[in-house]
Amino acid sequence: MTPVSTTTIPTVSPAIKTRSSILPQITAFKNRMGIPTGTKISVKKPADILEYAVNKAYIDMQPRTIKGHEIIKTAKLRNDLADRFFKYFNDPAPSTESDFDKIHSDFCDFFLTGLNKIFASTPQAFGKAQKVINMAFKYLYCFDDAISYLPHFTYCHMPIDSYTLNWCFDNKLYKKSKIRNWSTLKKPDYDILCDKIRKKLAPQSPLIEEFVIWPEEKAKANEINFIKTIMDYIADNYDLFSSSGITSSGITSSGISSGPIKPYVEKTVKNKVKTINNDRRKDGKSPLINTTVLSMLSSISTSALIAGIAKCI
Repeated sequence: MTPVSTTTIPTVSPAIKTRSSILPQITAFKNRMGIPTGTKISVKKPADILEYAVNKAYIDMQPRTIKGHEIIKTAKLRNDLADRFFKYFNDPAPSTESDFDKIHSDFCDFFLTGLNKIFASTPQAFGKAQKVINMAFKYLYCFDDAISYLPHFTYCHMPIDSYTLNWCFDNKLYKKSKIRNWSTLKKPDYDILCDKIRKKLAPQSPLIEEFVIWPEEKAKANEINFIKTIMDYIADNYDLFSSSGITSSGITSSGISSGPIKPYVEKTVKNKVKTINNDRRKDGKSPLINTTVLSMLSSISTSALIAGIAKCI
């Protein structure tokens, strides 16, 4: 009798991504930081931390949504936060996840307490604080000497915003009924979500993965919004399309070829391409051409567009 083999096929662990693995994403992100050509920025310089990390992260928090907000009112708070980051990089790096989480929590508490003292009539939630702290770490990760301080970034969190929340939702890490908006996120919910993100991405770093996930989610959202824009147009012109039908409206399996919707689509594409090209220029990429984008619509129309139009008519 032939013995049954008990040999098991070993599982292959995914290669751990490093900073060098995502240099293109770091470069693209750094190009948006407004750093003068030839300027080197350092985590050892409080002025650089303030200008290129804390201040930019503060704007990412969308302070314009705070009633009575004036940027000058938070000058001292932002300066003090930059000093805390400076001290963090001068101290030994946290050796465990829990050590970093304690530091992260202290950073968030410091910022949120200060912010809510300044704008006491409109108290903000933990979601605003995590956005500032996590984005500041992301900016700092792009600094020229960050490679000398990689242990300080080992346990960093993924910044939570609308794009990363969509990724979390797609990966069933939370329910939309539980978390409606990143800015109103409460700390207990954030802690749970952070833990789920870590487990989902392990052994990868949530911060490193965010450099890849965020632009992908943004591109996905842009395509969805573009389709929704066309759907809204069709819904607003229901009589025109219900009488002429899908085919005569210019939407066919081979793309948007003719009919009453074509001029609108061309105008929409032109506007979208202008926005996209602004981003591409910042990333050092060549601009898109309107006609090229229009020809790409066939891949959308065969699935999402036709399905969406069918629901409108």
